[in-house]
Amino acid sequence: MVTACLVCSRELQVEGVCTKNDREERQRRDNAERQRKALMGQVPDSWLRLPLTDAHARELGQVLFFRGTYCLRGHLAPYRINGGCLACSGQKHSAHESLMP
Repeated sequence: MVTACLVCSRELQVEGVCTKNDREERQRRDNAERQRKALMGQVPDSWLRLPLTDAHARELGQVLFFRGTYCLRGHLAPYRINGGCLACSGQKHSAHESLMP
């Protein structure tokens, strides 16, 4: 049984994907907010003022964001929107190094 033409079904599919992407971005921002709250006082305040995700940074026209997560090499530092931890690229020290005993 056909319930929509090809054009309408394509629009519905795109609408569904956009809704899913929006939901996932909200979830990423909520997770980043929780992780950052746990790091208050352990990382520079300037990091906590950065956008929560890469999409959030793009919306604000910024190039850096801080999720409050460790990169694959174990650094705790802001990220660039085009990928990469600032500590890995040598641009900033990792907060993780100062947290180690």
